[in-house]
Amino acid sequence: NGNRSRVVRLQQQLARAGYYRGPIDGIMGSRTRYALRAYQHDHGTASL
Repeated sequence: NGNRSRVVRLQQQLARAGYYRGPIDGIMGSRTRYALRAYQHDHGTASL
């Protein structure tokens, strides 16, 4: 579905940036949320 493909893209971007090391599975789980928060904290932004 659309949400899953958006999460896949997010996971891919976070992985390329060195923040996400989990499976690229399209699931907004705890690893993805943690990586997103870390990215946002380091870059002072609310979006990727």
